[in-house]
Amino acid sequence: MFNEIYPDASRTLVDAGIHFAEEVGEVSEAIHHYTGQHLQKQFEEVKLEMADLISCALGIGNSLGIDLGEEFANMFNNNCHVCHGLPCTCNFTTISAIKT
Repeated sequence: MFNEIYPDASRTLVDAGIHFAEEVGEVSEAIHHYTGQHLQKQFEEVKLEMADLISCALGIGNSLGIDLGEEFANMFNNNCHVCHGLPCTCNFTTISAIKT
């Protein structure tokens, strides 16, 4: 579906990456607004921006020939991909230690 809506030829990968970064900022801003007043209108904006961000990520994946559905299935085939817990028992300290 995303290949038909956003064909590879319509933008460069660099443009797609910049667009993705902008979408991350829009999600962050929407969450910030929602945490201030918790209005339903603000929550609807968070949902819209999150869906927009995911659609952008899917478009980039398609441009690179990556099946993100398959990648998610592989990554989470044994619950959390870090601790393998269900539910996840990771915390920021655990994740930070792995990244360094």
